[in-house]
Amino acid sequence: MKPIAIITQTYNRLPFVSECISSIINRTTYPYRLFVLDNNSGNPVKQFLSILKDEHFIHQLVLEKENTGIAKPKNKLYSMIDDTCNDDYIVVTDSDIVAPLFPSKCWLERLVEQYELWPNMGMLSIDLNPNNAKPGLNWWWDKRKHYPTFPNNDKRREYADIATGFHLTLIRRKLWDQVGGVEDVGTKYSMVDHYFREKVQKAGYKIGVLKGDLNPKNGVVEPITAYHLGWDDDRKYLSYHIYKKQERSKTEFIMKKEGRL
Repeated sequence: MKPIAIITQTYNRLPFVSECISSIINRTTYPYRLFVLDNNSGNPVKQFLSILKDEHFIHQLVLEKENTGIAKPKNKLYSMIDDTCNDDYIVVTDSDIVAPLFPSKCWLERLVEQYELWPNMGMLSIDLNPNNAKPGLNWWWDKRKHYPTFPNNDKRREYADIATGFHLTLIRRKLWDQVGGVEDVGTKYSMVDHYFREKVQKAGYKIGVLKGDLNPKNGVVEPITAYHLGWDDDRKYLSYHIYKKQERSKTEFIMKKEGRL
């Protein structure tokens, strides 16, 4: 079984970066290789990443001399995936996402298992914890289309169709190649995941969010969510919130067009 490549970019915010990568290292038992590109962070982040590389926790590390944003790093890291990695899948994540604990198998194994149950799945992410969000982002959950909740004897879990990004997102490599990777839309930190979602949907694929998992000890489907540390970053909240309002308008336009509002 070849390990799945996990790719992410970093830029300062050492507490976020360290918690994100630590959660991947400590909570991932499925085979993986971690690819990291740093956007010219300060020395603390660079030193932290270099230590992880020396200790073989990071498979490939790129230290850029300038901030290249989100799209370019993800495309560059994808181009660096070697023959030791899984030919079918990649995981794309941002460096402020904390991987969750599942009742039995690890988050990555659950994503792979669930992905295979949906033949038209393009992106499959782990849902984010709404209690972690700042006020004003409730629409992000309220406005999503949800697939039905399946009975416990059905192996498929519940999914949402809109409003996911690069938070521990499983993607088929053939789909990444088909849509040409992440589009560089000319801005460093906005609309990148939105444009990628549009390309995935135009290619005829669904976008899923894994919302829960069956606990084998009690037979109950429990909610499983990842933690978005970036929502705790007050310095960037204003611009982030403005961007999310723009994305909300786009989401509502799509849903009205499809008769879902």
